[in-house]
Amino acid sequence: MYDAKKDKWQWKVLVSTQSNTRYKAGGISFVDGQIYWISDANGPEPHDRGIFRCNPADIALAEKDTLLFNPGVESGCMIIQEGVILASRWQVIDPAVKGDFESLAKVNDGDLFVANRTDADDVWLVGFQSPTCSIPMKDTGLSGQRTAPTSTRGPRFISHRI
Repeated sequence: MYDAKKDKWQWKVLVSTQSNTRYKAGGISFVDGQIYWISDANGPEPHDRGIFRCNPADIALAEKDTLLFNPGVESGCMIIQEGVILASRWQVIDPAVKGDFESLAKVNDGDLFVANRTDADDVWLVGFQSPTCSIPMKDTGLSGQRTAPTSTRGPRFISHRI
């Protein structure tokens, strides 16, 4: 709740849980008295992710949520406009790099993502979102890569020339 006179927010925690749940979410929208969101839960399976809908009063009650669509992959961006839900879904479609991404996916059990790439499109920076620590370069089985220093939490990055 916001107090405009004092210019202060007062927050009430409704749900507190780990990151592999539907509450790790984005694209939150309110439409026709319902709340919609897309969950990008990651971590060990089973993944509790997809596009969900519920009454705002029931947001803390997972059993009252309706799963509208499960994209099968991590997705965190969504908008609703004129009754249409537009959501992101990342996947490799270029056969020239499909094998590279399949090899990279075996490096770690986290969710692989592209963080950046060069303008020449010859070096891509990819990472893994996972609660586990990073894998030393010698254990990856891939050539031509470097690992960036990481902590035991958050994304880990590997640069791989393709």
